Amino acid sequence: MSKQSSSVGRQSNIELLRIVAMVMIVASHFCIHGGFKYGEELTLNSVWLTFFGSGGKLGVDVFMLISGYFAVMSERFRYSRVLRLWLQGFFYAVGIYLILILVKAIKFKTVDLLLSFIPVSAKIWWFLTCFFILTLLSPLIHRMYRSISQSAFKKALAVMTVFWIISLSQAWKTISTCMM
Repeated sequence: MSKQSSSVGRQSNIELLRIVAMVMIVASHFCIHGGFKYGEELTLNSVWLTFFGSGGKLGVDVFMLISGYFAVMSERFRYSRVLRLWLQGFFYAVGIYLILILVKAIKFKTVDLLLSFIPVSAKIWWFLTCFFILTLLSPLIHRMYRSISQSAFKKALAVMTVFWIISLSQAWKTISTCMM
């Protein structure tokens, strides 16, 4: 692990992997929340839906690792990145809420409208909240990365890998519960 230069430019192969991760997440949402019926019998459709439905957790993990890597390795922290992320969450939360009201898909509630104004702290979307926290913590993580020894880094990586495996096994239980 070399720590000489922590400035990381965009790399097209890594960006392609991030796009593949996004496709896996979208495919997972489509399979799990698309209204498909899962029966007891094993069919080609159920195998494909299970395959694509289970890729969401892996896609999220890969996307977060890549995004976190670029954020943490960045030499300077930009408050504009945090503001832009919050504004995007605000735009989509309020916009989607208002569209759902207009098409009469949901009933208007003042509380829901107010919560859509604070999408990060209201936990409207868990991923946005996690990504926002990662973005805020990236300067601290960068400093920790620059100061930790290679031995301590390997130990921390091993501990985090164990936690990731445990969370992955919990995700498999959740996915199989949703699909049955």
